[in-house]
Amino acid sequence: MGNCQLKPVLSDSPGSGAVDAPRLTARDLEILQSLLDPQFANQKDMARSLGITLGTLKVHMWRIHLKLRWPGGPQRMLILWAVAHREQFGLRMPKAAMEPRERTAGA
Repeated sequence: MGNCQLKPVLSDSPGSGAVDAPRLTARDLEILQSLLDPQFANQKDMARSLGITLGTLKVHMWRIHLKLRWPGGPQRMLILWAVAHREQFGLRMPKAAMEPRERTAGA
């Protein structure tokens, strides 16, 4: 696996050298929001929930990678990017991901 780094995609000021914010569609944001939801064990479940095929989901994710100017990469990179930029794009962290888990008896 090659060296893959998260690059800044939002510029703080003109001429800062950072890339402008990507133009994400409502569907792109819906997919990023779904990536943040721990209820989806895999992409097939996520695609089913979104009412699209697995192939269509993969195309959407590929296009999101292109909009972020990444040649591709693992799904976890999109998840990390979505977490880091959730406020700028109005993404919500699922309640289950924000609350500490309760310990069960005997654990």
